[in-house]
Amino acid sequence: MLVHDDKTVSILEVNEAACRTYGWSREEFLGRTLYDLRPAGITERARQFFENPDRPEVEDLGTWQHRTASGALIDVRIH
Repeated sequence: MLVHDDKTVSILEVNEAACRTYGWSREEFLGRTLYDLRPAGITERARQFFENPDRPEVEDLGTWQHRTASGALIDVRIH
């Protein structure tokens, strides 16, 4: 589980399961933004979503790809 700031997309909180899955320590996570987790081609999609002031409030954004510390891509469900 990750918690982020909606305006800056900075990661504010992370649990141990996320640390194990992604391969970063809590401290390493807290120095990142959601954009840092996205593969290059998906970063622009994320920016367009977060920087859209008229975006709807959505509880389930579906499945997105994230990049782990090793560079591997994983599918994550965004709620």
